[in-house]
Amino acid sequence: MKWKVISFFSGTSSNDVDTQDGIINSIINELEPLRGGNSLGKINIWVADAVLQQITGTPQFKKGLLVRIEELLRYTPQLEIHHGVPDGECTKTTVIRDKVVMTIEQTEEVFESCKARITVVNNSGQLKQGSYTLDSRKGFYYMGRETKERKNDIVVESVNNGRTNIVSRQHATILFKNSCFQLKADNGVNRTIIVRGNSRTTLNDSHVLHPLQDDDTIILGEKAGNGIELKFKMI
Repeated sequence: MKWKVISFFSGTSSNDVDTQDGIINSIINELEPLRGGNSLGKINIWVADAVLQQITGTPQFKKGLLVRIEELLRYTPQLEIHHGVPDGECTKTTVIRDKVVMTIEQTEEVFESCKARITVVNNSGQLKQGSYTLDSRKGFYYMGRETKERKNDIVVESVNNGRTNIVSRQHATILFKNSCFQLKADNGVNRTIIVRGNSRTTLNDSHVLHPLQDDDTIILGEKAGNGIELKFKMI
């Protein structure tokens, strides 16, 4: 393991909510370059100011921060809030004068690249590309219809029944975590299903990851059996 100080936040506000939002926004801005990388072991927030300790010590602060981190990284790393200054060795030292410091704990593991392919089966619809290759080094792939709201990596252009809107603009995400590709539903209204042999698993919770296996079928937007069917194959 190693520790690395990557950010500190400056300033306070008479409004606790504004201060809380400011700290969260600062943390998210600093985590932005880590989008799509290997999973983080733990994020630590160190607070040295007594007033800020009260603000950041609430369950609401931690829950709000975790939601934003999950939205950015597409998974939920371990998070701890500490009172005081970072302990242990850091790869970079920072003078603690601005009261809030973020450190990240990462393992030194190097993961081999894994690849898989997504293709349409059963003439159930059409993707923007004929097929999509997944690479574990990218970390995550957004799935859904073409949209300006986010850049989808796997784009559904049409569904065979003509009702393309049964696939959401922000429908699902494939992530590489714990040495395998996993699927999570981003929209619980338009259904996401994994078919494995005679087994069918409906994904309802956007915070739950479901490991994918070779030859799984992913159904996006199934209603009366009319969703687009995608085959997941390891390569």
